[in-house]
Amino acid sequence: MLPLNATVDDMTNTLNILYSEGLKNNFKNFFNDKEFMNKW
Repeated sequence: MLPLNATVDDMTNTLNILYSEGLKNNFKNFFNDKEFMNKW
């Protein structure tokens, strides 16, 4: 977790890492997972 005194830059960097890593690893699987997509 981020410290309470985290700056906007800190938060942006963290979000960018989570976003890029998550999409790299899961983007194709997310859309290929028909059972998961059907829940929405």
